[in-house]
Amino acid sequence: MILLGNPVQDNEENANLCLCPTCPTYKKSQLSNTLFCAHGKAEQNVQQNGCLCPNCPVWQKYSLDKMYYCIKGKSVDIES
Repeated sequence: MILLGNPVQDNEENANLCLCPTCPTYKKSQLSNTLFCAHGKAEQNVQQNGCLCPNCPVWQKYSLDKMYYCIKGKSVDIES
C-alpha cells in the first residue's frame, strides 16, 4: 500500500486539537464528524465555504499540505 500524504493518528489528542467544528465549511454543511484528515470524506454533501486546515494544530503537527479533507478524504489518500 502506497501512502500519498502523511498519516494522521485517529486519537483523542488529535480530536481535541481538531478545528473542524469551527470551520465555515463544516458549519454551512452541517457536518457531524471531525478529524477528516484521519477519518476521510464527510458522509454528508459538503458545501465549500472556506477552510481552516492551515490554522489547525493537527495540520501543523503532521506537516500536512492540503485542504478540504472533508471533501477530498484522508491525508494518506491525497497526492502531495
